[in-house]
Amino acid sequence: MKKLLIVSYFFGHRTQRLMGLAKHLPKYNWEVQVVTADPPENGNPLPNILPVSCSTKWDSWASRSPVNVRHIPRFIKKAWEEVVCYPDPMKGWLDDSLGFEIPDVVLTSGPPHSAHQYGAELKRGMGVPWVADLRDLWTQNPYYQYHQPRKSIEQRLELRTLKTADALVTVSNPLADDLGEFHDKPTYSIPNGFEPIDSLPTFRNDKFTITYAGQLYDGKRDPTPIERTIRELGIEDHVQLNLLSGLSRDKVLEVESRSDVLLLLLWNDPRERGVFTGKVFEYLSMKRPILAIGPEDSVVRGLLERTNAGAYVSDTKHLLRLLEDWYLEWKATGQVSYYGIEEELNQWTHDKMAQGYSRLLNRLVSQ
Repeated sequence: MKKLLIVSYFFGHRTQRLMGLAKHLPKYNWEVQVVTADPPENGNPLPNILPVSCSTKWDSWASRSPVNVRHIPRFIKKAWEEVVCYPDPMKGWLDDSLGFEIPDVVLTSGPPHSAHQYGAELKRGMGVPWVADLRDLWTQNPYYQYHQPRKSIEQRLELRTLKTADALVTVSNPLADDLGEFHDKPTYSIPNGFEPIDSLPTFRNDKFTITYAGQLYDGKRDPTPIERTIRELGIEDHVQLNLLSGLSRDKVLEVESRSDVLLLLLWNDPRERGVFTGKVFEYLSMKRPILAIGPEDSVVRGLLERTNAGAYVSDTKHLLRLLEDWYLEWKATGQVSYYGIEEELNQWTHDKMAQGYSRLLNRLVSQ
């Protein structure tokens, strides 16, 4: 069995993509070892995970500061990160003294993208193929939070760091096109996936329950259109709109599984077209209707149209009609019908994602 070493600061619930690879790649003759600072919660259900104890640059500074960092305004912390934490606050998390068997392929995954700097070092030291997996793009990310001249400096770092990677991988064709054009090297699209759930609860809610789970990114993902539509329909007393944040993963999954509709908010910006958030795949596992609100052109629209797992809307009139129809159905029957096409959904599982990755890994070791 061939050996893959995954290096990623995050590996637990925040990176279901990597959890899926570690679980399913052994079926395709790839043994996986993981080096991470964020092992899975509730114990370690997967073999060959090497957790690393570490602290971020902010934690290190905060431990020595005479000032209580809780009292430092957020904008000061952000400015400190922009100037000092380059390329990210997690740089330095991996101990160079760690020992592991030389793998057939190294895979680094970001964000945080400092993981790719270790990939370049391991490639140079071991001489094995290296795959850089960008779950979100680096400096081309539409949610990139820093300003000039930081961005230009970091773009040069990105080009220099990923120059020796044998393959770049991201989660959608539009992002792969952008990444490949920027780096002028082989770039592949391997979408995220989901883990099917065997048993989901049956329920009937007292209120029409719509749930969004995730960040709002300073208003870029904006719940205002659906809040306004609920008021225009005059049904606010009969609707429970959950905007979940800061809850444990288990609690989030519990709320999602008992929701009538799962809400996906996307930034209404052309740069969002290739963003394939992991949240939509988590929603697919719940087998509840998905309501996605975003720009006209989006890979999420194509996913929902292909799987029939929900509806994608880009204008207020469509949203008004759809929400009214779903509410009236819920009022009459106690639920909103789910019409997901099982054969299509099965093409988006973690197993299919691992199968696609295995083909790339086999190609690299055969070169």
